[in-house]
Amino acid sequence: MVIILIFQLLGESNWVSGFSSYSNYISALVMLLVIANSRLTFDIYKYLVVACLVFISFVVNWYEQHVGGFNATLLLILSLLFIALKGREVKYNHIYNYTLVLAVAFIVFILFSVLIIGDKGGGSLAITGPYENQNTLAMLSFSVLVLLGLVNIKSNKLSSVADFILMLLFVVVLLTLSRAGILSSMIFLLGYSWLRYRFLMLFPLLILLFSLSILLINNGHFSEYFIHRITDSSGSGRTVIWTEAAGIIFSDWCSFLFGIGVNNLFFEYGGADNLSVHNSYLNYIANYGVFALFFLLLFIFLKVRKVDAKNKVLFFSIASALMYGMFETNIFVGVNSVWLVLLYSIYFLNSDGKVKNAYSGNTI
Repeated sequence: MVIILIFQLLGESNWVSGFSSYSNYISALVMLLVIANSRLTFDIYKYLVVACLVFISFVVNWYEQHVGGFNATLLLILSLLFIALKGREVKYNHIYNYTLVLAVAFIVFILFSVLIIGDKGGGSLAITGPYENQNTLAMLSFSVLVLLGLVNIKSNKLSSVADFILMLLFVVVLLTLSRAGILSSMIFLLGYSWLRYRFLMLFPLLILLFSLSILLINNGHFSEYFIHRITDSSGSGRTVIWTEAAGIIFSDWCSFLFGIGVNNLFFEYGGADNLSVHNSYLNYIANYGVFALFFLLLFIFLKVRKVDAKNKVLFFSIASALMYGMFETNIFVGVNSVWLVLLYSIYFLNSDGKVKNAYSGNTI
């Protein structure tokens, strides 16, 4: 997952022109390598149900498919296989080391972009880093944050250095002013702080929020923009778009059951065209129909309800990723970073009992 995240962080940036399409192919290749080194679980029949529903919906809407719909569906079917796999051997200590390096490099990358190169936020007070989109930066920051927190607990490292890096990543999410990113990150961090410190970690969070309040007081423009972002009931037009999307989906029984084709749901709003629905659940129904979404969520629920005490951090990573899907479109997409967090959380959950501590040599 760390390798895929690296390609996502680079592919989404404007520093590497034209790399995004290649990063998807490379990420798919890495996923195939992980699949080849994993074992199938008894959940394979559930995967086949979900995959077949996706395929049937794709065929039903064959003549309505958007360009790229085939590749998107193929990547989705490939990525869905992760929820029916378990690792032969999961070395959380190694994953922790790689993720810590990735997180530090990512923060340096953002600082260099914002402070040295200069942020290109299009006049917005929210930072965008090298991605020219605050939501993209928030999504990637959230993904790195959750992965680092997850492996810090699962590896039994319980490192204070990782805690500090988590706070820095949360600062990045806060400064993007992405409500989806802030809410989802807080859900995970509150769960993490309970498991890690029994809420002692709330003190650094309070210090962080206090620092933000000082910034708000001393910068009237930023304060006005921040308050508008948080309190705007329209959600940047999301409620209007959601209502219109529901009207399209429920317009006839075929659209409701099988969708309207992959990547065909776009809107015009506020002078912009080709806006996505900003809701992964509505988008998934539009792509593949209500049955495909129902069985996917049912499968995830059946996995989560079996989470035991030593895997509670996986519950919070899955819950926070699902929350993110309420406000962003492309969560249930083959190589989206938040979707990968959700898939790998389930993969780690499946692999419980096959976990090797690289330092003690014990199998848990």
